[in-house]
Amino acid sequence: LPKSTASCYLSGLVSLRLRDYIGASDFFANASVAYGQSEGIGSGVDLQHVLPKSVLESGLALSYYNHVAELFEAVRQFSLVSRFSHLALQALQEESQLETSELAASVQREWQQKLWFKIFHAELERNSYEQAYAAMMANPDQKQQQDCLRLLVSVLCEREGGVATLCRLSFPGLHEHVEQNLLFKARHCDLLAKPNYFRILYSFHVFRGNYRNAASAMYQYARRLSALMLHTGDVARILAEQGQALLACVNGLSLVDAQYAWVVVGRRQGATDGTEAADEGDGCIRRKRRRIAIGRYDSSSSSQGQDIDIVELADVRREYALCMARITLGETFQELYARNVLLEPEDVVALYVKTGMYDSALSFAKAFGLKLDYMFTTLAKKCLELSSTQSAKAQREQTPDAFWENVGVRDSTGTPSERAWRLLRYYLDLEEPTEKDDQRYRLLVADTILGAESDSVLAPWLSSLLLRRCPQDLVRLCLRNGCVTEGAGFLLEHINSLRSHVSSTMVAKTTRGIWLPYQLLDQTMGILDDAVARFEEAVEKIKDAKKQGGPDAIVKRLKSLLKSYRERLVSLQRLRTDLKTTFDQYMVIAARESRDISEAVAA
Repeated sequence: LPKSTASCYLSGLVSLRLRDYIGASDFFANASVAYGQSEGIGSGVDLQHVLPKSVLESGLALSYYNHVAELFEAVRQFSLVSRFSHLALQALQEESQLETSELAASVQREWQQKLWFKIFHAELERNSYEQAYAAMMANPDQKQQQDCLRLLVSVLCEREGGVATLCRLSFPGLHEHVEQNLLFKARHCDLLAKPNYFRILYSFHVFRGNYRNAASAMYQYARRLSALMLHTGDVARILAEQGQALLACVNGLSLVDAQYAWVVVGRRQGATDGTEAADEGDGCIRRKRRRIAIGRYDSSSSSQGQDIDIVELADVRREYALCMARITLGETFQELYARNVLLEPEDVVALYVKTGMYDSALSFAKAFGLKLDYMFTTLAKKCLELSSTQSAKAQREQTPDAFWENVGVRDSTGTPSERAWRLLRYYLDLEEPTEKDDQRYRLLVADTILGAESDSVLAPWLSSLLLRRCPQDLVRLCLRNGCVTEGAGFLLEHINSLRSHVSSTMVAKTTRGIWLPYQLLDQTMGILDDAVARFEEAVEKIKDAKKQGGPDAIVKRLKSLLKSYRERLVSLQRLRTDLKTTFDQYMVIAARESRDISEAVAA
């Protein structure tokens, strides 16, 4: 064919059929020069004989370029679609700047919408996300722009590497629409399928520094997983995913100022009066949450126009602790992986203690504000049990392996029983500093030791501290457990200590707290008198039985028993005498000091 614009156009069509797309684009571009000739496309130029009628009628270069872009679009050559669409936009701009332009403003706007929409789809198909984003932002039609936005968000979420691009793009004026699109997809997606829109929403907010909304997305994800757990058998997998979601929520809220460290959630059906039943798939934690008004709230919450609750950072920490407890304990207690398990916080502490995981039990109990009575009582009994076993090998065999992984015993040396006592002392020092007057857990441990069937005595590190901080409670504890000698001995030490305090104190307000508990003294003396009387009676009965004689073995046994009872009786009598003497000395000093204080006050 002779070289002309028409032959270039026809050659372009042939190259298109032959799949020589680059050659076709060159031919089509060469044919476009007809639109630059002064006589115009309809004034005898041969191109008019080969172009479609719809293109010829407009007589505009932008129609020609748009026609070529559609030809390439039909064969999915999207890079060339974008190229000729841009040429069409350039031609449109040139046409609109001409004084003789007959294009109305509305027509120009329609062409812009059409061409930018075509460019957007072309760039999206060729994975040129940033170019597609630029085309979307340039589109003057708001509705079409939002349609493009929904498609762009979907494609970026589904294609590899797209999420990073989604987070990096700024979306001026469309940020809220992006978030709403992600929220909609998150609420209606399969939680165990990919892409995970909750995670994408979390990344989107974190990239922008909106940590509270990021935390809210993860908390909603955790709640959805909790509901899903009731209807699926793969509980272990869901628990692991839920634990990660709650941890991400905790991390997000931890980065926010304390007064804003909360998220809002829609109130669940059946929750009233501000009480939220927080399902973790393993039970419910009943707790009070602040309720706020009906209406629109944080855009990352699950619904709008309904009653909502505020979930604070401490609440999320507790839910995370409960979730992780179920995961950790489920390795030992497989029944915790059942779908309808009711696991209360107190149950978790008991199971942690049963498996020897005292560090976990302690941190969990503190997170939920639980008392540690069960933990310290059980650990004290474990120490007594190990102490009663002679073989170190047997001591280790009867102790769970997790017990030796606790911080207070992990790097310690000695026999298993020594290490166990060291762990008990470590926890007591951790929870009750020695300078505190309230030694509730030490008293509980002392009560457990004294109440044991074996003849256990209190270790000096325990008794000396209790005698210094709460001597009266210690004495009463001994008397209640039948340890008369120990109780009277502690009381004697206490009175001697008071004697030195009273004799060195001259101010009434400082002596007020060191006066002797007379009622406790009377009680102790009464119990000592009863004990002395019983032993005296027992000694007389043994003497009578010995006089009656009998086999040598029985007589020998009676002699030994008589000796033991006499020694015990002498010990009790001496203790009673010492206690009474010390008390009399105390009374003399106290009376003198009281008189001196009264005279000083009167003066």
